[in-house]
Amino acid sequence: MAIRITNGIKMRTATDNILRISDQLNKTQEKLVTGKKINRPSDDPIGTRQILNYRKEAATQAQYIRNAEYSTNFLRQTDSVVSSLQNITDAARSLGVQQANFLPNQAQRSSAASQISLWINEAVSLVNSKFGSRYVMGGQSTAESPIRQNGSEINYVGDNTEVQAEVNDGNMVGLNLVGSSVFAADLNADIDANTLISGFHHGNGAPAGQFSITNRLGNSATVAIGANFTVGDVINSINSSGLGVSASINSAGDGISITDNNLNPTGNLVVQDAGTGTTARELGVIGNAAQTIQGIKAQPAITAATPLSLLKGGNGITLSDVRVVNGAASGVVTFGNAATVQDILNAFNNAGLNLNATINSAGNGLKLASTTGATIPVVLDSGTGTTASDLGLGGANSLFSTLTSLRAAFANNDIRAVSALVENLGVISENMSNVRGTVGARVNMVNSNVESLNVNRENSTQAVALTENDDFAASATQLAALETALNASLSTTARILPPTLVDFLR
Repeated sequence: MAIRITNGIKMRTATDNILRISDQLNKTQEKLVTGKKINRPSDDPIGTRQILNYRKEAATQAQYIRNAEYSTNFLRQTDSVVSSLQNITDAARSLGVQQANFLPNQAQRSSAASQISLWINEAVSLVNSKFGSRYVMGGQSTAESPIRQNGSEINYVGDNTEVQAEVNDGNMVGLNLVGSSVFAADLNADIDANTLISGFHHGNGAPAGQFSITNRLGNSATVAIGANFTVGDVINSINSSGLGVSASINSAGDGISITDNNLNPTGNLVVQDAGTGTTARELGVIGNAAQTIQGIKAQPAITAATPLSLLKGGNGITLSDVRVVNGAASGVVTFGNAATVQDILNAFNNAGLNLNATINSAGNGLKLASTTGATIPVVLDSGTGTTASDLGLGGANSLFSTLTSLRAAFANNDIRAVSALVENLGVISENMSNVRGTVGARVNMVNSNVESLNVNRENSTQAVALTENDDFAASATQLAALETALNASLSTTARILPPTLVDFLR
């Protein structure tokens, strides 16, 4: 049976064919204009997803590269500071050797003491230098300079956590050094229930006052803190607020945390100071959290009663014998079963070496003086021990205490002290060489990461180009073919369709 094809069917078929070719022609023209074969997600959904992933990878790698460049510059600044400090150390050691061996007169020793003063001032400026907004040698502390001077005392009051930067996925690098590892010790005490809040922040203290706590159910209470409160008193006051919150010493052991234990919460746990007070802020408990405010580091000043187990971030100190040079009264100090800072002070003061051991003005180390006033006591580590360094009395990280002692030894014409301090300056210089080696290794690691990141970023960029960019020659050829097909389709349609009234009117 013959099938009759109507003019309408012919018209629809011809029109569909022309529209199909025209659509392909328009898309090909768009590819040639934009240079891309994917101009909208509907062009290639899978390819679009791949492009977004490649671009995300490239952007992440570019950020890591920027982090690495910042890290390299920061580390180079750190190395420059340590290098300059080492130059001062070596120069002071050379001057000490000269003064100890060539028997200069008092005027020459006074001149040497003046030179040491100049080097001390230069070293303080170096340690207080910044890279951007951060102190190079202050750990993560940015609020104050890492060095605090009080008369002849020069103490480190920065924190003991390095600035970190992520230079690859999960790969962190320390950008700076904490001063306690280079030039001045920090006993870095944690807190316990007996720690006085008046000793927080190296003795600056947290003030008496009030702050409010709003729990996650929206209920509030005011907590009053007294000037003589201990950490235990603060914790008890918070826990007695009736809000269903619990305060405790945080997991790091260096601050007070507050946790909301209420079920079905409707908001966050909020702690804020009352009025213009700063009690909560200085206690480190101010904040707004989903459940727990961790608390910031208290940095308490040590006292005679501070347990040794709290020192060095809660790691404690392993005590070993130290050598003390104090004029003719020189010898070894042993610590027995010392358990508190007072036990250490007693060990020095009762050693029969004319010593007066006290806590320094920053509350984070010890200091020694001679009870005679005529000699300068020098503490040296014995064997492989690090007790002198750990206590801030001598050893590898005692640049400032050693320089100030050397200045005093020159002024007092104390030859024995000069000789002992020269020995310690050698230990300090060796430590700085090791520190610079650590910094150099970090720079090499960062540079190695940058090379890898550049390769990965280039690969991601090329992958985007391969997936997204158009083949110009192929599209130009396709455009010519489509134009020919469109013209042929128009011509064929004009021939096969029957004439209309319009054709007779022309």
